[in-house]
Amino acid sequence: MKGTIEVLSETIEGRGSYPPGHHQRVAALASAIAREMGLTLFQVQGIELAAAVYDIGLINVPIEFLHDTNRLEGVELTLYQGYPQAGHDALKKIEFPWPIADIVRQHRERFDGSGFPQGIKGADILIEARVLAVADAIEDLTVHRSYRNALPMNQALAIISSHSGSLYDPDAVGACQRLIHEKGYKMCAAWYKVKPEEPGPVAAKPKYGTGPRLLLPLLPREFFHGNRH
Repeated sequence: MKGTIEVLSETIEGRGSYPPGHHQRVAALASAIAREMGLTLFQVQGIELAAAVYDIGLINVPIEFLHDTNRLEGVELTLYQGYPQAGHDALKKIEFPWPIADIVRQHRERFDGSGFPQGIKGADILIEARVLAVADAIEDLTVHRSYRNALPMNQALAIISSHSGSLYDPDAVGACQRLIHEKGYKMCAAWYKVKPEEPGPVAAKPKYGTGPRLLLPLLPREFFHGNRH
């Protein structure tokens, strides 16, 4: 599975408009947000894996559409907004202990129901997908794109915070704020390692959701291959 995920992640990055290490940075931030929110290690592990492949549906989207998605309209916009569903349809064929396919399908949903592809909102969106949405947005704003320069972290966080409770889950936004403003988190591909005192696997009650309660060790950083930033 490791090799397959590596190939998928690198293929997606190769087609997109992000610099190398995009999925690693999103996974690292999403993992940190999830931990700050008190999600279980099992959920954190699922988020990390989903972050490696959440853009897989973009393989079906013409590359010229990806340079500035805000300008898409009509048939082009419809095709682009179908990529989370396409990713879900591809990943549902693989057996994971986490709801990877559903996380991927829901990562572009918005807290107020204005997202896509299903238009679901609030607690109907998996907490893993809500966390991934915030991490993805921060990454998108803080890297250089073909149509704009990268924004400073403080400015990016201010934009995300202004949409807390509308586009983004307030708990996930709050956790991201604490990480960056109070705990000095920096965007990089560094991984939060399991502390020595954290035994595994153990049983625990998740703070969010009613999914599996078996906590597994975090995926090793070597699980993902590519440049580190």
